[in-house]
Amino acid sequence: MVVIQVGNNDWQGPCTFADAATCLEAGRGRVEDNLGSILDEVLTLRGGSPNGIRVVTYANTLLEDSPAEAWGYADTSANEQAMVKIYSKAIRKLDATICVLAQARSVRCVDLLPSINGPDGTQPSSIGGIHPTRAGHERIAQAVAAAGFDDAS
Repeated sequence: MVVIQVGNNDWQGPCTFADAATCLEAGRGRVEDNLGSILDEVLTLRGGSPNGIRVVTYANTLLEDSPAEAWGYADTSANEQAMVKIYSKAIRKLDATICVLAQARSVRCVDLLPSINGPDGTQPSSIGGIHPTRAGHERIAQAVAAAGFDDAS
């Protein structure tokens, strides 16, 4: 089993509150280029077989990671609501891009947003933030396992 997840810094960094929407979109473009190349290389190394490869998207951990401090904005309700809106839209677009890249190569995509944040993607993740706790990693592993192992050999 090969599980691939792009590093969060490849998408987010370095972004600030002032440029969040533009910066996250630019990061999504970098992820698209890089992940496509990574998947192509892994498929080449595996003789073209997508069997047993899983690409994992991101859960929304924004509110678990002290967003005002991390994103550089005054800790007000209005700023937090604005950041949640920007980030939620951006992470959905990122996750969709990740799945499209995987599916175009017949690789299974494990979408963590509904698995971790609930069907509508709005529930707190409770996995420990962008660097999950042991319990958070166990929840992620459960989501990967739920995608099945029927093609793994």
